[in-house]
Amino acid sequence: PNCQMMPRFLSPFHIHSLTGGRRSGRRCLLRALGMAPRTPPGGGKWVVLGVLTLVYTQQQWSRYSLNYLAAVDPSKGAKRSIRSATGLTFAQYGVLTGYGFSATFCVAGLFAGRAADVASRTLIIFAGALIWNGALAMIGSSTNFVELLLWRLALGFGQALSNPASYSLLADVFPEEQRAQANGLFACGVYLGGGLASLCLNMATALGWRTACFVVAALGLLLAFLQALLIAEPSRATTTKAAAGAAAAAQEKQEKKQKKNQGPQLLQGRRDGRRDGRDASQDASQDSSSKAGGGGRTLSMALKTIFSSDVVVTLFLAAAFRFCGGFAIGGGKAATHHAVFSGCAAPHSYPNA
Repeated sequence: PNCQMMPRFLSPFHIHSLTGGRRSGRRCLLRALGMAPRTPPGGGKWVVLGVLTLVYTQQQWSRYSLNYLAAVDPSKGAKRSIRSATGLTFAQYGVLTGYGFSATFCVAGLFAGRAADVASRTLIIFAGALIWNGALAMIGSSTNFVELLLWRLALGFGQALSNPASYSLLADVFPEEQRAQANGLFACGVYLGGGLASLCLNMATALGWRTACFVVAALGLLLAFLQALLIAEPSRATTTKAAAGAAAAAQEKQEKKQKKNQGPQLLQGRRDGRRDGRDASQDASQDSSSKAGGGGRTLSMALKTIFSSDVVVTLFLAAAFRFCGGFAIGGGKAATHHAVFSGCAAPHSYPNA
């Protein structure tokens, strides 16, 4: 009933802070505003996939925008060339596209995966999008290399939050037989965003490099709010199954011990039953947390389990070499093309996109 008393001007993005993260309170406020999240079964899962893919595409666009902004020759002036406006050298550019991004991206990714296991994934994605697009806007306001490096590191941190939570959401929204298809479609965002990033070269020439950063960042913020409105946090299928199985096993264990203790010593049996019940509850809680979230496992134990598989080690090394090549091509292609074919920005930018 109190939902009807909520003011109409309240923004739905304040809901989480006002309700303390309670799902029922969040739904109540959204219904009062006529903005209840829509993630019904069936077609709703494709809406989730579509929105997450758009967010991922924009993420890659913002990530690779610097590669093309730096390709504009300083002779174009400070408005069009980031190198002219900030005094950026190619050596400093290499730092920005390399460790200036991956230093925070790789470290934050370790914690982002754990956060996706225990916290609201929709809020994690939303927070990450706010961070990386805010950082991109600040890159557009930078005047020197130090400022560019600071905000580039912030961009890497924000983008590290998105992927683990997105893949976890897709695993709960899609049935097992469709997860590979959903993951494959979602992964297309890498190439869509990387291609669209080349438009920043033309945007910088026509509008200015700072405006290009602001436009891409504004698009990302719009998608972040769209994601917050359309995608509700689904129940965790693995957690529900693990908890149900652990509870059933604990109940069965308790019943067996109670039958065993029946006999002349009824009072002692009752005491044992109560004690067994407490033990069974503890076992259920431990089993549930262990199965659902890996409770009690340290980081070293998790790494040992992961890298004990030869297949995982091989894939890990292959991915490392693949991304070395990808970074080398992505970081140097635009600048090389502009140096060899000076004045041919459009012929390079549009076909690449």
